[in-house]
Amino acid sequence: MKITHQNGFTKNELMMFRPTIYRNTLDSAQAIVRQMHNMNVECVTFANRTFAERIIEYRVESTPDFVFSADIARAIHELWQDTIIPKVMDCSSQFYIMDSASYFFTEVLRIGTPDYIPTENDVLRAQAKTTGITSTRFNMGQISVHIIDIGVQLSQLRKWIHYFEHVPSIIFCAALSEYNQELLEGKNQESLILFESVAPIEKYFPDYTGSADVNKAAKYILWKFMQACNRGRLSVYPHLTQATDTTDTTLFRLVFAAVKETILQNILKDSRIL
Repeated sequence: MKITHQNGFTKNELMMFRPTIYRNTLDSAQAIVRQMHNMNVECVTFANRTFAERIIEYRVESTPDFVFSADIARAIHELWQDTIIPKVMDCSSQFYIMDSASYFFTEVLRIGTPDYIPTENDVLRAQAKTTGITSTRFNMGQISVHIIDIGVQLSQLRKWIHYFEHVPSIIFCAALSEYNQELLEGKNQESLILFESVAPIEKYFPDYTGSADVNKAAKYILWKFMQACNRGRLSVYPHLTQATDTTDTTLFRLVFAAVKETILQNILKDSRIL
């Protein structure tokens, strides 16, 4: 929303994402090293074994002037090139690693430079565990839109449910790559959302019969969500998109067309026209 409707980020705003990107990069690299330990495997390139130890020991500080170590950036870069990595990533459903890990590993040498300034692509792929509530306002034609992001856990339902009391539309986002992943919190639960993974979808949804066809898998998961929505007799407008692609305006056009329609229907109902 910030990029497409509010003219993007200023340099200072981009810099505020730097600690998050540092942590994302390091956490992902450390997750791979820990999984290697769990699998009882080591790097094929001997020098990378020392790099792996240094990566585990490294820490990102919370101070605003902290700069990611160029040596650790190089260590992560070399580790990612090791021929053992594909074997480790084949087991990615057994441990948590963020979807953007490969992106940050590819860009790690740039991230490790002293004058590093995050790009919008970096920011789009950055992930921070949100525990609060943020809001964004922007104009869409003649309509003023106020979006409230509820970044809290389901266990805190009573604290934030009142935000939905007078909300005409809800944008519910589900990642299609997480159906077989462990949650970041470490709970052994399976999400209803899913598919781009080495683990077959049939293992997690036995009633799925669409083989490895991506489109069929997406339609199946959509059907699962629609089943839940239909029980509440809700008006639902489902869309599939890649959230990091800001050049694809289809999602925003369709989503906000649905928002406009909902607002119009509510106005007509309030006016007793419907």
